[in-house]
Amino acid sequence: LEVQIGASDLNSLKAARGLAENVTSTHLTMGADTAIDLFGRQIVPVTAVNILSVSTFVADTTSPTVVQSTFSLNTGVLQLTFSETVDLETVNLTSVVITSDQSAQSVRLLSTLQYLPQTEAVAVSITLSNNDLNRIKSVPLLGISANTTR
Repeated sequence: LEVQIGASDLNSLKAARGLAENVTSTHLTMGADTAIDLFGRQIVPVTAVNILSVSTFVADTTSPTVVQSTFSLNTGVLQLTFSETVDLETVNLTSVVITSDQSAQSVRLLSTLQYLPQTEAVAVSITLSNNDLNRIKSVPLLGISANTTR
């Protein structure tokens, strides 16, 4: 039996540091109601006493990508949504550049990420500093519409 784990469950696993990182940190337990044989008998439960180690483990080798971004000059909030859970402590805003399609001008962010209630997430909302907002607003054609700002 092969089970396909959904994206939400995969992101939860990735956010649980120390869990499912390799073959030695990946084990299974399951209740008797997990499966029933053809004669109506439930499986023998797999508990912490008789925990089942995985025999094969395939590590995650796919890098996360930014799948969506939103930005508001009114609130100064930049939201980034990633394809999978990321370590928010590693988010480096100084590598983010807001550019305009209509001009060659751009602004590299100088803001730093402030305290976040969690350290892993699929999406992060960042409130930019007043300095960054003023720099963006000072560039003609930058931040005037979703069609012109990348």
